Amino acid sequence: MAGKLDFDAGQAAMGHKLTISEVLAEYLRMERGRLAPKTHARYTEVIVLFTQSLNGYAANSLSQFERARFDKLFNAEGEQHREFCDIFGPEHILENVGEFLNYLLISEPPRVASRLSFDCRPKGLLFGLHVNGKRVSFTENVFYEFRDERIEKVWSVIDKAAIESQF
Repeated sequence: MAGKLDFDAGQAAMGHKLTISEVLAEYLRMERGRLAPKTHARYTEVIVLFTQSLNGYAANSLSQFERARFDKLFNAEGEQHREFCDIFGPEHILENVGEFLNYLLISEPPRVASRLSFDCRPKGLLFGLHVNGKRVSFTENVFYEFRDERIEKVWSVIDKAAIESQF
């Protein structure tokens, strides 16, 4: 799962400001006892998609000051690296919900179409391009076909020329 979904109530009690990841993890923990296992699994899948969406593009909604903080932690190496949902609190959820919903489109079951946005620094090769940690932003149009609650087929369109133009 992208981002950590860990919650420590002791940290919260000591004045630790909760992150989006921690709040969502606590929500799933609380719902586990209330929901049927299959329903809870679906809730978890949606929260994973939402977390991935926030981690992928929500930094674009940040103020200049917040963006500098994000860039420092996102670009850090190893244990110091953090994703959007591991840095910011739930006050940043509402302003990004619309973007998430715009990218999810259920067209005709069992198919789902989605437009994914990436803003990342891949190491090594990306689609055969020597990226080597340089920042790259791109979108992917992807179509999923489900069978028995699992993805059976995936079709994906990525504009490689748009990625190449960033170098």
